[in-house]
Amino acid sequence: MKRVAFPTIIAAAALVAVLVIYMVTFQVRFNEQAVRIRFGRADSNVILEPGLQFKWPRPFEDVRIYDRRLHIIDTPETEVKTADGQNLIVGCYAVWEIKDPLLYSQRLPDDNKDRYRDGEEKLRVRITEARQTVIGRHNMADLFNLDPALVAKSREAIHKEMLDAAAPGLLTDYGINLRYVAIRRNTVPEETTQAILASMSAERNALAEGYRQEGKSRADAIKSAASAGKEKIMAFARRKAERIKSEGDRAAARILEQIRTEDSDLFIWLRYLDALDAALKERSTIFLDWNTDLFKIFNAPLAAPKLPEPGHLPNLDGPKSE
Repeated sequence: MKRVAFPTIIAAAALVAVLVIYMVTFQVRFNEQAVRIRFGRADSNVILEPGLQFKWPRPFEDVRIYDRRLHIIDTPETEVKTADGQNLIVGCYAVWEIKDPLLYSQRLPDDNKDRYRDGEEKLRVRITEARQTVIGRHNMADLFNLDPALVAKSREAIHKEMLDAAAPGLLTDYGINLRYVAIRRNTVPEETTQAILASMSAERNALAEGYRQEGKSRADAIKSAASAGKEKIMAFARRKAERIKSEGDRAAARILEQIRTEDSDLFIWLRYLDALDAALKERSTIFLDWNTDLFKIFNAPLAAPKLPEPGHLPNLDGPKSE
């Protein structure tokens, strides 16, 4: 009989040892959690710490390992009805995690290869129910509006209401923690598109008309205030001009009263010359009417104008220059 070589025995023993270790050990990664299954029932000993763990070989004991990270699912787009009787086609997505692996394992046994399929199906059912209920409490304008701030605020409220409606039951029934749920896409059926556009157009027209009326009211108020201010300034200017004119007439009358009768013509003629001298000190362009008293200086320089009648004093300040 042929002897078996010692190295062969060592190799066989090592293989058996590896198989035994494989059957009685399992590894839990840092992002995983495990539940022991003894005789087909989930054990209360949930393993959360990563590392190498020991177990009894099958069929005495088995292990179910679940990912502790967040999962994302989509729900199919279905038609729902809003509070104002409009039809919407809405699809959602959700972010979830296995919070209680023992309860999840007890309620959703993984008879198939995908350990999360049953949980995702339960999630889709609960989210669909919450979506139907919550959107049924809101109007179409909450999701379709020309005001982006209003749409964003309404969406946040709808998302929170759906989360509050679905999360508690999923946690108590299946150990699933629903972290976030939101509308992925929302559209309207073809027959309601025109109605929405007409409603939005009417809303914007009403808003524009309100702005136009407000602008017209403000413009009228500004014009009224400007007109009142103008009248006040003009009245003040007229009063001041009349006062200055009266003071000038009185001053001129006092001066003329002090001049002898035989010297009055010479005085007035000299005053005309002074006015011309003041007007022509700088380079100026002067427009004079042919019939003005001041122009008579050029027409008949040696003949002084006659002394005006009292109360009809001439303008001795000269013309305005440009």
